[in-house]
Amino acid sequence: MTIKFSIIFLSSILLGVGCFAQDTFTYPKSSKFEIGKTISPVTPSNAALYEGFSATPHLPHELAIDPSNGTISGVPKEIFVDNNYVIAAKNKKTGKADSVSVSIVTFFNQSVQTGPDPSLAWIMVLCFVLVGFVIFAALRAKRTEKEALGFPSGSIRAIIAILFVIFFTLLSVVFYFDSGTASHSTDLAKQILTILGTLVTAVSAFYFGAKATEQGHTIATDAFKTFQNAAANPVVPVTQTITPATPSGSANNSADMVNQAIQQQGQILKTQFPNIVSILLGSMTSNGHNLFCVDIHLSDNNTANIPTQIPVSYNGSQFSVPVDVIPNVGVAKSNAASGDTIINQTINGMIGTLGCILTDQNKQAFYALSCCHVFTNDKWNTAYSGFIAPTQVIAEKNSGVQIGNWIYGVMNTSFDIAYAAINSAVNITQSGFGSVYDVQPADILNNTPILFNGASTLNGSGFICNNQCTRSIGYGTDIAQINNLILISNSNNTAPSQGGDSGSIVYTADGNKSPIGLLIAADSVFSYLIPIATILSKTGKIIF
Repeated sequence: MTIKFSIIFLSSILLGVGCFAQDTFTYPKSSKFEIGKTISPVTPSNAALYEGFSATPHLPHELAIDPSNGTISGVPKEIFVDNNYVIAAKNKKTGKADSVSVSIVTFFNQSVQTGPDPSLAWIMVLCFVLVGFVIFAALRAKRTEKEALGFPSGSIRAIIAILFVIFFTLLSVVFYFDSGTASHSTDLAKQILTILGTLVTAVSAFYFGAKATEQGHTIATDAFKTFQNAAANPVVPVTQTITPATPSGSANNSADMVNQAIQQQGQILKTQFPNIVSILLGSMTSNGHNLFCVDIHLSDNNTANIPTQIPVSYNGSQFSVPVDVIPNVGVAKSNAASGDTIINQTINGMIGTLGCILTDQNKQAFYALSCCHVFTNDKWNTAYSGFIAPTQVIAEKNSGVQIGNWIYGVMNTSFDIAYAAINSAVNITQSGFGSVYDVQPADILNNTPILFNGASTLNGSGFICNNQCTRSIGYGTDIAQINNLILISNSNNTAPSQGGDSGSIVYTADGNKSPIGLLIAADSVFSYLIPIATILSKTGKIIF
């Protein structure tokens, strides 16, 4: 319903002596102004002859009278009931005070539009939607489903509650704007809005409160049932602790159990503890016996909450295997430092160790084996994948004697190897190594001792810790990941090698001197080897 409000000013001129004077100020008999819009200023006639205009009583706060010329202006915002206002002014010539009585009358504009109220029509549509939805949900509900339409629990109630909120909101808006024409009607509309808002709050609170109570009841019921079941059927522990593997043939079985534990729990542990660098098969001493364990390598010294045992399902039974935590492993660095034996003389690069002499089956050509990063000046470059042009000279650092030209290099996720073709003028001495040694789980369990001769570390020693490690290694500003590395350490949990030992051949400490691997890098705890068997298979060479 569209309603326009107007204000009519009905003025009657009253003279002090009861008759009209020619120069008395007057206002228009009738003026109409729409509520909420700025009125056209109303200025009395003969205003120039008067001054000191005032109204008694004061005009409503939306309207004002200019004392100098009697102009009434402003924006009417409320419906005014009949009120008489006396407007007085002083005649400038005679000094006499004259006044007029102004009656301000308000009324509804009678040009009312007929037809249904659009707001009420929308409310009716919403009501039909609400009722239709409830009926539809009821008809479509299946007996096998706990909730109508297969919705999650509480969905229907949530939709109904939301529709109620929208319904009462729209209805309150209609009440507010159609509540009447006077201030007391506006107050009534505000009260109705408050009541409806309270009702909406009550409906919502009832729904959510009922839902919370239902969930609490469900949780309590489930907990009570669990307690009853636990009391009636106590669980018998089936977990066993792994025992030292001393009988012949049992080492591989125990190592397999630990590897199964790593496979089952490794990724979970890495996700839970971001400072874990690697999880590997290891060994530890317990009650005077060596036994397999899970070695957890950390990048820092934060060992908080890392378990001392982890569970494993093995051959149909449940076991727990011990954990040995090794902190401050960090990122391995390639071994290179001043004072090592060989150097790429062409680029005056870094120095490293000549590991051993390789040869072909016919022993007609000989090659000096070392790490590829020694020849590249500690730069990682996967472009090295085999033979290269023999343009770079490899020399003995201290004497400056040229050993030969670099002809072969490989850098990838499995290798960091290179060799130079030795000049015919160079005297060659056999390495004195025995047959290639293949690391087994028993070497990890028994901490098989090793030796090596590096350019920086003469008569280096340590023991085998693992043979299947994947580690990130820093090459200058680059980091590369290399797989299937052998780990060695020493009794005080520090790396046995130093900078400059890259390229050294690590071998068994027994009289056989069986070569194990090529030393390529170290961190604070471990040194890392590429298995020598893998290198010989890749190059097709043998050790001289």
